[in-house]
Amino acid sequence: SQRRLVQLTIHRELIKTVCKPMLLSGLQAMTIKDDGIKPLVKYQDKMVRKTANVRKSASVVLLEMILQITPLVTDYHRSVLSLMYNIWVTKGSCYELMIKLLEDESLKDSYWPHNVSRILDLYHLPGALQILKSDPISKKAFKEFIKEKIETHHMDVSNGRIFRSRLYRFVFQ
Repeated sequence: SQRRLVQLTIHRELIKTVCKPMLLSGLQAMTIKDDGIKPLVKYQDKMVRKTANVRKSASVVLLEMILQITPLVTDYHRSVLSLMYNIWVTKGSCYELMIKLLEDESLKDSYWPHNVSRILDLYHLPGALQILKSDPISKKAFKEFIKEKIETHHMDVSNGRIFRSRLYRFVFQ
């Protein structure tokens, strides 16, 4: 990229508008645990490293902060919760099926509504069943709340990773 004189902002926009949507296309409707998305995360990390023109084993946390790119897991969780919101507002057959699956305690955790509940638990939010049984809020308020909650959580995780790294101790001595 340096020899071709492509600007860093163009690389960032390509990652945000082409790579991420391509990696996450359709995944919000599938039950994927966070360790199942690791190959996609590794690919995005590889793209971020190539964009910044750093070594293959360089930490991606600071690069994502500098380039203002959210981790892939945050985008996946936001899209799953967005799909849940659409089911919550529509109140059709998918809504009824989701309620029945969540109420049935004998089922395994491999169903999509259980994945939604697991994601909500990760961010200390009410369970999917409790949300679905309450009255819907506006889409704008829901999206802003979810975005802030998820990004704050992942920013705290990233900061923790930075503070535990040797690079932080070297830079701030």
